[in-house]
Amino acid sequence: MKEVRTTLLCSNCFKEAPMKILYIGNSMAKITCESCGYTIKVAPEEAIELYLDDLKHRILTKPLRIAKEIRKDSFQFISTFPLRVITKPLRVAREIDKSMI
Repeated sequence: MKEVRTTLLCSNCFKEAPMKILYIGNSMAKITCESCGYTIKVAPEEAIELYLDDLKHRILTKPLRIAKEIRKDSFQFISTFPLRVITKPLRVAREIDKSMI
């Protein structure tokens, strides 16, 4: 998931305003006008489907990303890996919670 801030024309307040866009993978899941608070979001079922597709891709590419990380800086990888393994379930839970809002 990725959050992007940009300026767009709001369809609610009809002003050019700062917008917060939440992407799940390559798909927009939620757009919020930071001026009036108007929010457009995908249906929860679609958000879950987008998240699961993104998660599947991340799981399948993880071995390659780990191998690249080890080649780049093996000491950094070895020193941070145990903590990352322990905190990963919490980070995934936060991600799921954020995507369902």
